[in-house]
Amino acid sequence: MEGLSEPKGTAQLVVLPVQVTSTNGSYVVEFAAENRAGRSVAAVEIQGELRKGDEVVEESSAVLDYIPQQSERKGAVIFQRDPKAYELRLFARGYTDP
Repeated sequence: MEGLSEPKGTAQLVVLPVQVTSTNGSYVVEFAAENRAGRSVAAVEIQGELRKGDEVVEESSAVLDYIPQQSERKGAVIFQRDPKAYELRLFARGYTDP
């Protein structure tokens, strides 16, 4: 049904951290990406940043294949530095139409 109807508005993507796990000298930040709009999106790039003030000290990214409208998908970004020692920012950087 969704494939036959017009997309409704712009995607509204919210990315929130779920858990941080230390493993083999790196830090895995699991996240939940929620699409709150009436439009599905594909190839969603999620950007993670560790910041110290205005300075970005490390970046990581992940791509989610597809997030249907009004739903959530989970993924993870991996850092070499401990996210608990910095300000962690997670956000959607871009997407395509499915």
